[in-house]
Amino acid sequence: MRNTIFAFAIFLSVLLLGTLVVYEFEPQPIQTVKLQTLKVLPLPIFYRTTFTAKEVDCLAKNVYYESRGESALGQLAVAQVTVNRWNQNPTRTICQVVYQAGQFSWTFDEARKQPSRKSATWQQAMNIAMRVLHNKECCFEVGNATYYHATYVKPKWAKKKKMITKIGNHIFYN
Repeated sequence: MRNTIFAFAIFLSVLLLGTLVVYEFEPQPIQTVKLQTLKVLPLPIFYRTTFTAKEVDCLAKNVYYESRGESALGQLAVAQVTVNRWNQNPTRTICQVVYQAGQFSWTFDEARKQPSRKSATWQQAMNIAMRVLHNKECCFEVGNATYYHATYVKPKWAKKKKMITKIGNHIFYN
């Protein structure tokens, strides 16, 4: 079966490209392969390729305030859900998604202090925001989820949504 697939790939490359395409593959130990490379799910479609510094900052604040106590994967999942919501209506900005009324609880507290820009947790949130917005990172575990909540709350809307996964202290839904 493997030889048949390989032969077909060679046939297609010659047919389509008019030349033989050879891909070099360097096997990696399984523990160093990112989990994302092992799953086949659709990537989010971004309608813009550039984002303002303010939009990156808004996404980083959302990651910071919603998931700063979570693992990097948990923070990435929160960023992905935020971007998935933006993808539903890309005419909005990331900031409009984050500050949409009733969406993220941290935005209710107008007097909230700014995060310390030098802290490691802020730097990680900023890094995750930049990587997600520039298509360098994607959380395949949450797929196209547009909802999540902390495990210690039970919102009424959760009963009407399809649960996708639980990562850390958050449950993700479509």
